[in-house]
Amino acid sequence: MRIRSRRISPPRSQADTPARSATKPPDRTWESISPRAGPGKASRLRHPFNLKLRLVVPGRQTEILGIVGAAWGLAGLIALLVFAVYRLGGVVAAGLEHPWAWQHVAVAAGNAVFMAWSEGLRGFQRSFSPRVAARLRWLRGHPSAVPVVFAPLFAMGYFGATRERLIGIYALTAGIAVLIVVVHMLPQPWRAALDIGVVLGLTWGIVSTLACAWRALGGDTYDVAPDVP
Repeated sequence: MRIRSRRISPPRSQADTPARSATKPPDRTWESISPRAGPGKASRLRHPFNLKLRLVVPGRQTEILGIVGAAWGLAGLIALLVFAVYRLGGVVAAGLEHPWAWQHVAVAAGNAVFMAWSEGLRGFQRSFSPRVAARLRWLRGHPSAVPVVFAPLFAMGYFGATRERLIGIYALTAGIAVLIVVVHMLPQPWRAALDIGVVLGLTWGIVSTLACAWRALGGDTYDVAPDVP
């Protein structure tokens, strides 16, 4: 009988044994979120190695939330101004049906010039509109639930602002409320003579706010402080 010999290899030491546990698995995270991930993108979302993907998604959601907040803040504010112009335009149209004397025309012309300068140029274009645009830009970069939900109020500075800004906006709101009550008590066509200037100032404000928002949200820099605490 022929005995076949078999070579017995010496035992391998622990140092020679490759450490499989130290082998890094392929990272499929960036492949799954890449635009070129292909049809298999959805199937790889549950891959156990996609820890980075779960950490990246909230950042993307934050970016989207910021864009939504800025858009809602601008749209809500513009809608409010347009509604005010619409309501006051109806008052002016009703006043035009009454006979006008020279004093009515003089008051309407003088008030229109004054409101265009004080409300349109100084109030909106040089102060309110740039500040609103800066706060919308800040909200886009630092979104959170409450400011996004109440973005129009946040943009105007009713909360989330410095103490000086809060005092200014609430004092202005109180003054406007008192002025509305006083003007509402006047007979026609005096109401129309005064509201013509208000409509002109608000229309100026709509245009200036849209222009400032375009520069703030579309540009790389915007050198206006948002007045956030």
